[in-house]
Amino acid sequence: MTAIYVLHGLPENKRQAILTCCAHYRAARGDDFIPSGIHETPSGKPYLDGGPCFSVSHSGEYWLCAVSERELGIDIERVTARRTRLIAERMFPLPDALYARRDETSFFRVWCAREAYAKYTGLGLSATRGLHPVSDGDALAERVDGAPLRFIDIAQGYVTCLCGGGRLVGLVAYPP
Repeated sequence: MTAIYVLHGLPENKRQAILTCCAHYRAARGDDFIPSGIHETPSGKPYLDGGPCFSVSHSGEYWLCAVSERELGIDIERVTARRTRLIAERMFPLPDALYARRDETSFFRVWCAREAYAKYTGLGLSATRGLHPVSDGDALAERVDGAPLRFIDIAQGYVTCLCGGGRLVGLVAYPP
């Protein structure tokens, strides 16, 4: 199961906010586990000893912390007017670039899916630049390299994508 904690704004202490979300997630499942510290893999992916898995993203007015017993990655982006065609051609494989050329929202759906996948794998966005298209040029994929992609409606004018994780149990206002 996956819960997404949503804060309008940024937390004063991001590390403490992550620990609070993870502790709340476990407590809601009857577990008295208290996470003590955040560590990083050699590639920089953050984790907690003993779990749960988490992923964090922020854009504009929103901060998100997705928590699950399974590996996951989340990204939120505010849809803005940018030179999306040029960015898509430089950053995305051809199928994704074709899909992203439609409009700003399509561009940010590709961007979020790719970034969520990069967080899911722990490799980072630059390492996945030429790999694993998230679309066929006409439609977005439901899975990338076996990992499910889900778009979640957080707020108008934003695109959010969750990669991996378990069944979504809901959005939780932060602080819980």
